[in-house]
Amino acid sequence: MTATRTRFVADDRVRNDPALLSFFRQSPYVKVYADGDPAAFVRELRRRWDERAAAMEKERKTPEQSAFDVEPGSVFVSYASGDRPFAKAIADALKAEGIDVWFDQGELGSGDAFERKILGAIERCAVFVPVISNAVAERRRFFFSEWRAAIDVSKKTGWTSRFLMPVVIDDVAYDNDNVPPEFRALHWERVPSEGPPRKWIEEVRQEVRLFRKAARAGIA
Repeated sequence: MTATRTRFVADDRVRNDPALLSFFRQSPYVKVYADGDPAAFVRELRRRWDERAAAMEKERKTPEQSAFDVEPGSVFVSYASGDRPFAKAIADALKAEGIDVWFDQGELGSGDAFERKILGAIERCAVFVPVISNAVAERRRFFFSEWRAAIDVSKKTGWTSRFLMPVVIDDVAYDNDNVPPEFRALHWERVPSEGPPRKWIEEVRQEVRLFRKAARAGIA
């Protein structure tokens, strides 16, 4: 089946002749340009073409960013969905200090492809910040997958011992069996609802600097 293309008529005689105008408008495939003379039609066509070309060029130069496009040396904040307000306060405090942060504010998908992308994002980060809370009692939550991936990355990160920088936001105990032992062996920074202390932010900044210095030297 051959597709039927719309045809445009830009003619003063048609535009000013009610009978001709009515005749052409009977066809669904004919459009009469009634906003001006043929020269105006050409100018309007050119304007629309230029707009479309500019939009296509912008799209070509600025490809859509993936949720997993992580700037090397960023800080990855991992949290349970119920702890989002605390996690956001942490992310916002770091961003305010000019530190690149990977922070998912929505509910992303799951599955093998998703986990591979998460692992890639974690591997490009300088610091992984697990937000520890009583949510660890729910062992099936997806953030555990992020934590396991970060622990694996930490085991092959030889240039710094502070890739993992846990924070705690409630009364979950250090010896809680649901918290990975690799996290229980580390210091936890207690973070109030208004955000992390300045000293901790500076410690994170230092780790980011070390990562990027190592990356420039080709050893990160």
